[in-house]
Amino acid sequence: MALVHLLIGLLADVVFESAAAKNRTFQVEMSRYIAERGFTPGSRTRPAAR
Repeated sequence: MALVHLLIGLLADVVFESAAAKNRTFQVEMSRYIAERGFTPGSRTRPAAR
């Protein structure tokens, strides 16, 4: 029974680490997208013209 708990714990670690890595990747991509379009956080002006 302890082996089952250990395996479930290891599987949960892998799943949550994978989700965290995907979230970090998404944040990097959104930051790049926002920077390319000239938006700044808290800005109420229009984005920079291309």
